[in-house]
Amino acid sequence: MTTLIKHKRVEFSELFYDLVFVFAISKVTTLIDHLHNGILTWNSFLDFLIATLVLIDSWMIQTDYTNRYGKNSLFNMLIMFIKMGLLLFIANMIGPDWQQYFHYVCWAIGTLTLTLFFQYLVEFFKKSTDNVHRESIKGFLWITGLRSLEIYLAALLPIYIGVYILYASILLTFITPITSISKNKHYQVNLPPFNRAHLPSCHYYVWRDDYGAS
Repeated sequence: MTTLIKHKRVEFSELFYDLVFVFAISKVTTLIDHLHNGILTWNSFLDFLIATLVLIDSWMIQTDYTNRYGKNSLFNMLIMFIKMGLLLFIANMIGPDWQQYFHYVCWAIGTLTLTLFFQYLVEFFKKSTDNVHRESIKGFLWITGLRSLEIYLAALLPIYIGVYILYASILLTFITPITSISKNKHYQVNLPPFNRAHLPSCHYYVWRDDYGAS
């Protein structure tokens, strides 16, 4: 039995979000700009890696929602603009002295995830959402809800403790979907086709930001 695949149109608000995300990624590269005696230290590389994972993780779970349920509604547009503001806030605090802004970054990332939680919550209670999609949304509500709580907890604790909770929240987002599939053989992820229109804009702006000035 063939399934009709409906291609989703990429909205301008989504492309602007991708552009802001690329700007944040370009700011992460400043973490490895400063060499010590011509050598990149492990601490600088680890900071760069973690910052990249945090941003990629946030973009990944948002893009999954956008490809599944994203519509150019007033609610979703408002949420996207809030997310853009939060991303710009986070990007402007990324740098070699990021430690002094750690708690502010955690509050911002936690709120970024919380907005996605509310997007899934609204989708869950829509009358048009069937039971199959509700079961899928439940998993994302758990992931985004727990991730928000963990990051907010990290923001309330000293950095030497909070940073490890932040790392754990990132791993949670990656590991939870895998364990859900392995524990339940009947679990099915109905992913729509990935909207490739996001990729050219991301690749172009990353290339321009990284190499255009050189």
